[in-house]
Amino acid sequence: MVLPGRIRFLNQDIIDEQGGRAACHLSYGVPSVASNHLKPKSGVSNMSSSASIDIVHTFWSEVWQSPQNLDAIDHLVAEDFEIVSGGVAIRSRDQFKQWIKDFQSKITDLEFEIIETFQNHDGTRVASRWRVTGKNNGIMGTEANQVPIEMLGTAVWSVLDDGRLHRNWVERNAWEVYRELTKVSA
Repeated sequence: MVLPGRIRFLNQDIIDEQGGRAACHLSYGVPSVASNHLKPKSGVSNMSSSASIDIVHTFWSEVWQSPQNLDAIDHLVAEDFEIVSGGVAIRSRDQFKQWIKDFQSKITDLEFEIIETFQNHDGTRVASRWRVTGKNNGIMGTEANQVPIEMLGTAVWSVLDDGRLHRNWVERNAWEVYRELTKVSA
């Protein structure tokens, strides 16, 4: 929502000193502001324009793409990390690693694809759209029937000034995947 003198972007305000609207666009998945007279609200981080996206892409590449390396979480994720997925909060880096291990074990031949990634003006929030494909090995309590699956989702990340991932909010088409799997296995 655009208000006079402000742009609302991923829950962060940008102040347009001239009171006008500023256009945002995607360039290689990174939003940039087409006005050079915008300043971040006071008290907001000044992380470089692509560093946060690079951190998230490194996470996706090392942890979710083959060969998956769960130990990479130790240097990419803050100790007090929290993910909210399916309305459930998972707290701590160790619990997050276990959650990923469990999830990955339920999809045979897991392939992870980044569809697009973009961030807010100061790099404190990064959003990604992604796709997981593979074969059902018992995901969501279904029969491990090796039926092909495709799951689409979004992840919004909070990135700390030290470059570690701190929070993650995930939404995915789990209901649609579950319905399809239970129809096939019934």
